[in-house]
Amino acid sequence: MYTIPLPKDNLQLEAVAASLLQRGEQRRNPQAIRWWIAHWYMKGARNFSNINYKTGTINVSYLSESGKLEFIFEYILAKYRAQLGQLLNIDLRPAIKRKGISLDGMRKSGIAQMALDAAFPDSAAEQLKMALIPPLLQYGTVGIGLWVEDENSMGIDTIMPWEIVPIPPTVTDPTKTRGLIRTRWVPAQWIKELSITPGKNSKLYGEIEVVRTDTGHVPSETDSRFQGTVSTAISGDAMYISSPSWYPIGGTIQKKDKTQMDLTKLVELWTYTSDGYLADYCIFSGIRKLKLLYKSNHSQNRVHKPISVISDTPVGGFWGRSFIDSLISINTELEYSISRQYQNLQEWDLYGILMEPTTNGMPAEIMRGKDGLKRARFEPDWTVPEVKPYNIKPVNSGLLPVKLIDLGVGLMDKIAAQSEMLRGDAPGRVDSAAGLGTLFEIGNIPLGPTAKGIALGVSAVYRSMLGQLRELWSGDKIVDVTRLDDAIAGISFDAATGQMKLSENAIPHPDEVIVTIASEVPV
Repeated sequence: MYTIPLPKDNLQLEAVAASLLQRGEQRRNPQAIRWWIAHWYMKGARNFSNINYKTGTINVSYLSESGKLEFIFEYILAKYRAQLGQLLNIDLRPAIKRKGISLDGMRKSGIAQMALDAAFPDSAAEQLKMALIPPLLQYGTVGIGLWVEDENSMGIDTIMPWEIVPIPPTVTDPTKTRGLIRTRWVPAQWIKELSITPGKNSKLYGEIEVVRTDTGHVPSETDSRFQGTVSTAISGDAMYISSPSWYPIGGTIQKKDKTQMDLTKLVELWTYTSDGYLADYCIFSGIRKLKLLYKSNHSQNRVHKPISVISDTPVGGFWGRSFIDSLISINTELEYSISRQYQNLQEWDLYGILMEPTTNGMPAEIMRGKDGLKRARFEPDWTVPEVKPYNIKPVNSGLLPVKLIDLGVGLMDKIAAQSEMLRGDAPGRVDSAAGLGTLFEIGNIPLGPTAKGIALGVSAVYRSMLGQLRELWSGDKIVDVTRLDDAIAGISFDAATGQMKLSENAIPHPDEVIVTIASEVPV
């Protein structure tokens, strides 16, 4: 695979980054429409209008065009809970396997396992599942990235798809990606405090634009997720930056005024080497114009990528299809059919008429009840025998919507590929526990692509974490960690002197072991 050559001149590098970001956002906008619809559909909104695939904007309302709350049938929510429950059974804890069968391989795998367990405990792995899997099912594409503050503070961050742009902007397959760009809104003060950015007194910050917001308000999706408007029965549900004016990051806020703060865009850029390692890493900041804050080249070292992208269902191109997206259309038809059936009942009461012959022998005043039923008297035709009261029914679709509902529920079950065992039912008559287990395992086959994508993405970030631990942890830190195990995995035997010693760097390189997750099978 080829490598993207970035210019060495800072001004040219800023121009290249801005161009890649702009074109990538244009290619991302049509995909964003599906994300916004899925996001608000799951929240109960049903009225989507002014859809613009070019700009990636959409208007959303909980009310119908007539200003009423329509009937909502949320069978899609039950399917989502079942799918989420299955995938949450994946064990995302880091797992290390040795390469080969040598004693040195056992030592390396042992110390790598202890290092990752100490840096990323079980509780962090459980939190990662809840942060990763729900948006993956809703949007179809999610990124995860390693963040490191110091040797005692690191973790894995979930990156929403509207923050990601591939390099190049148009790829036919995720494996053809040669780099990534991540963009997000952050407090300007936080950028100054980063250890790898210029100091607080740098003149460079005077050239970076910011916007003014109330302190504590950081609308992470301002630039993309809420470009449209969202109206509810009470008030708007969208978040917008309060001030449309641009200011230099140097600050026009009075130093004593802590009620407002500055926000700006933080743009990170990664490129890959031909064999899939990290080549360049750059940090930019700005809104209408990007300014370079940091750059580094790692092409001469085997540094694993700290960011990975996971797809729910790969369908070609960079962006995957989501589980929710595949069920929205059929759930919408079910809603219409069920609401139509309820409307039929209302029309029966509103428009149904009981026709009474005048020759039935009963006075009209005793026939008039207070139940709201409409009656009309008519003079019968004497040539028709056995004249009796009859109903005039309103013209509607009758029981046809009920049949369509059954058809739609069956179609949704097939699309979701969820067996009846997820509802606690057994298919047919199966008296063998082993047989039920086999059927359950077969039912998990449709989850294979999603589970494999999660395993590959998380494992890639674990490799990057292991590489960072190798660089950051000192010998004393390694000794403290190895004391957690009686085997003291960092001890090696010196064949020349016949003595045992602590390895110069006990943590192995990620390429020296197999880094994976504890289990990718949702059981």
